[in-house]
Amino acid sequence: MAKSVKKKPTKKPTKRARAKPENKRKPKKVLAKRRVSRTPPVLPEVTRPLAPLALGPDAAVLDRLFAVVMGRRAADPAVSHSARLLSRGITKVAQKFGEESVECLIEAVAGNGDAVIAESADVLYHLIVLW
Repeated sequence: MAKSVKKKPTKKPTKRARAKPENKRKPKKVLAKRRVSRTPPVLPEVTRPLAPLALGPDAAVLDRLFAVVMGRRAADPAVSHSARLLSRGITKVAQKFGEESVECLIEAVAGNGDAVIAESADVLYHLIVLW
């Protein structure tokens, strides 16, 4: 009886071993040139109410409030709310800031626009005292 000879399986060439077709690059897509307008579009004029105490693009109001708080920190705590807050320490000031922030959020969720504005003013004041 004759022995059968097993043939070794041939391996397929790997991706690296495969020959790459020469000069078969994909052509680049040529995008049509669009004309770009250099003038901004004219938008319809929207009339909005000015923010309370809108004095310009800078933070002049906040600067003035900061100066007032800094000037009153040496005042009598019985007379000045800022002096009273600052005399209680940073922990109390941070607590008041947190309370006012929560009150502002509550009014915002309730949809009370005027109350949100009032509470926002309190938040800003207490933030400046915290600074």
